Amino acid sequence: DFYQPSMTGFQLTALGYARPVATQPHRSRFIVLPFSVPAKTEQTIFIRVESANSLHIPARIWDEAAFVGYE
Repeated sequence: DFYQPSMTGFQLTALGYARPVATQPHRSRFIVLPFSVPAKTEQTIFIRVESANSLHIPARIWDEAAFVGYE
């Protein structure tokens, strides 16, 4: 799950392989979450990860055009 600050607290985006593909914000072979941070600002985000198995989380932040070219 992905939590991003909003004017009223945090905005939750539920992600993961256990959730229906149709509910994912971006259809991809990866778990992808489009978000933006205004230029010349900082923002704290929170990612909650849970699994009964071992985890490997290769998190990356991409420029949209670079990601599309990679994918």
